Amino acid sequence: MNPDCSQKTIRDENLEKQLTDILENIEIPPEFHAWAIKYLKEEQSKEKQDRDNIIQAHRTSLDFCNRKIDTLFSMRFGNEIDPEEFKQKKSELMKEQSHLMDLLNDAQARVKTWLERAEKLLSFAETAKQRFEIGTLSEKKRHHPSFRLKYLFEG
Repeated sequence: MNPDCSQKTIRDENLEKQLTDILENIEIPPEFHAWAIKYLKEEQSKEKQDRDNIIQAHRTSLDFCNRKIDTLFSMRFGNEIDPEEFKQKKSELMKEQSHLMDLLNDAQARVKTWLERAEKLLSFAETAKQRFEIGTLSEKKRHHPSFRLKYLFEG
């Protein structure tokens, strides 16, 4: 409790009533939810095309890097480069390969992540009032919009 707070305490029942009234005002109609999901799926299709282009570019770069690694080994087996130079170039190429694989994995997860978050947000908004009315005090705290929205957007 904050002794400097100018507001009086409020009973749980009154607080729940106030929150229910607020949630009624932010409820999203099922029709809007369906439209929004359709729109987001269309956007996902566009994003997928962009992602596929990015993935193809990363795969091409990764293939080129792998060919450089294969060439490096061939050069070493043919005694065209000394062990120290081989070790240095191999280390550089392995770092590059790891970086390209990370970029590839990130690109593959990108679209799925944003669509799932959007669906969660819309579903939450559509059912917030009903879940709040039937939930326990612990669930109500956990599903309070300010906490829930932060979770949806941050992870």
